[in-house]
Amino acid sequence: MQISDKQVADWNNVADALRSSRQHLLDARKMLAMDDRLGSADRLEHYERHLSERLEALKAARVAFTRLYASLNESQKQTADTILLPLIASF
Repeated sequence: MQISDKQVADWNNVADALRSSRQHLLDARKMLAMDDRLGSADRLEHYERHLSERLEALKAARVAFTRLYASLNESQKQTADTILLPLIASF
């Protein structure tokens, strides 16, 4: 997808949100893997916190994506629908 000069800031916001979301996912997986040593209630609390943080990361990605999407032309939107949206949803 070719990003115009006017779209660079919005594109960078999406990229930053995706990087942050990805890093959170990696950190959370490590934390959840270590939870095997915790009691059941503590594990559930960690899992709940992980899901809450994931939701916040998804919201941030959605806001950034929505702002970028509004500035895209039809061809760019088609590419975003095909590539970016599934990528964001997979986090």
